[in-house]
Amino acid sequence: MRKKGFTLVELLVVIGIIGTLAAMLMPALSGAREAALAAASAQNLAGFGRGIKSYQGEDSEGKMCSSAFDHLRDGDVRTWGWVADQINGKNNNPGKQLDGANRVKLSEKVLDYMGCTNVSGKASAWRWGDTLTPTGASGGSKTKDNVYFGGANGPDGTSLSASEKARIWDDGYNTNYATSWQFVRGDPTAVSGTASGNYGGFLIYGEIGSASLSGTVKMDSDNRDGDKCPLDGDGPLSTTHFTRNSQTSPDRVPLIGAGRPGERSDGEVTSTYATTMNAFAGKKIAKAGDQAAESFCDGMHVALGSLDTTARTGEQVHEFNDLQPIHSGRDTLLATGTTGPVRGLVGGYCNILFADGSVRKVKDVGGLFGRPDGQLGAHATAASVANGNAGKTMELTQSGYDEIKGEIWARRVALPQQPGGGVQE
Repeated sequence: MRKKGFTLVELLVVIGIIGTLAAMLMPALSGAREAALAAASAQNLAGFGRGIKSYQGEDSEGKMCSSAFDHLRDGDVRTWGWVADQINGKNNNPGKQLDGANRVKLSEKVLDYMGCTNVSGKASAWRWGDTLTPTGASGGSKTKDNVYFGGANGPDGTSLSASEKARIWDDGYNTNYATSWQFVRGDPTAVSGTASGNYGGFLIYGEIGSASLSGTVKMDSDNRDGDKCPLDGDGPLSTTHFTRNSQTSPDRVPLIGAGRPGERSDGEVTSTYATTMNAFAGKKIAKAGDQAAESFCDGMHVALGSLDTTARTGEQVHEFNDLQPIHSGRDTLLATGTTGPVRGLVGGYCNILFADGSVRKVKDVGGLFGRPDGQLGAHATAASVANGNAGKTMELTQSGYDEIKGEIWARRVALPQQPGGGVQE
């Protein structure tokens, strides 16, 4: 009797069929994984929203957080910042609730508190208790090296043991989400230049401008505590912003979304940084070449101009460049670049937690060159993209404005209060 078996041709046919089926299934499996990561991210944000509501309910002023997650500008990350609020309130653990779709797994501020960043400038004396006085024109002299957890001394002046350092990392003081300026700083506190005129019955400043105004918002409006520090805003965001001369509602004010990689100058992990971070954490958490995510968006500084009938010429608006629309994005060549090709994820969406507790998708549908560009609203100029976004310059085109119009509030949340009139009392 002859033995039955597969011929070589039959075997090749079967292999070909299996390969074809696998190729057909791969996109579906990839799409299912992507959908699962996006759903998990939305769930994280919803959890953060519940933690924020819990914090707000216990705060005497109705603030939504204590400050930004920024060791130098805002103070000891174990006490100050929305990450500390979530951990100390036992609501969430941001360090263990990362956005799985975000390829960046570290915050730039982890580099700060571990003592391995090359950020120039000084720590906020307002939060670190230096020689600053409320009436002083300038701050104290405490340098950034005096407040690093990774240095010889801890923030209280005592040495931190290796186990104490490792516990800071293990307790979850890290995130790859970024926040809006509004959430952690509120509205701008001051402007430079002159300001005069009226809008809607209120004296207006440069950030709510018209063609007659020369004042502009500064991200260092109060030099007592440094650039983009707590005194440069009237926040954090609170119930007061939505009850006192409010211009919008909580469902349009963004709080948190996936964090974008920082600029190469201060967001890239070098071999020296990796050694410092791994020693601090007591385990391997980083390697040379890793990127770190931004912590919060820059403030109101991008000129809006006359892009539509509701815009006021010269008005400045917030940029949301650090909230990254990574979900369902496609890898695209953005520019040839001065040092090589510049690629990015475009055409996707960003899950964003809003001040009313809702989590919504904000899609990347416009921007640079009038098409999806991987950024929301204001975007880096073509020249900045070609330069790898190093030292980027932001602009807001009609396409970028239309992208967020109706979804995200980019102006002041509340109009500034004005002094009363009448004779001197």
